[in-house]
This record gives sequence, structure tokens and C-alpha cells, in this order.
Amino acid sequence: MLDLVARWVIAAIVFWKKAQEANDLGVPRQDWRDAVAVMACVAALLGAIMAFACLMDACKCLRDCCSCCCSDDDDDPKRKANAV
Repeated sequence: MLDLVARWVIAAIVFWKKAQEANDLGVPRQDWRDAVAVMACVAALLGAIMAFACLMDACKCLRDCCSCCCSDDDDDPKRKANAV
């Protein structure tokens, strides 16, 4: 997931720089180039948000997994239910 986000970030940077170069030269259709660059930035941002959400979900699952066997509380119902 993170490699995909990194690719979108790199693509957004490249699109943005190339669009600026073309705009500085006065090539027509500036609005279309700017739209592509903005869409690439939005895609990179959405990908980063999704990667962060997946990371938080993985941390939550790891916390739940470790809490069942590493808890110091003997009265924990999760620990008793998961005991072998």
C-alpha cells in the first residue's frame, strides 16, 4: 500500500513540475494540465489517508491480539476465553 502511495506522490510531483514548465513556455490548454496535476495530488492524499487507516487498523488488531495473552489482569474475560 505504501509503495502505491509513494508512486502517486512521485507522479504528482512530476506532473506538477512538467505542467509548470509547459505553462511557463505558454503552451495552450493550461487548465487541463493543472487539472491533471491537481488530480494526481488528490489521489496521493487519498492514498495516504487510506494507508494511515490501514496502519491504524493493523495496530488495533495487534493490540487486541497481544492483550489476550499478555494481560496482567487474571479476571480479564478475553484472556479466559482465549486460554488454551
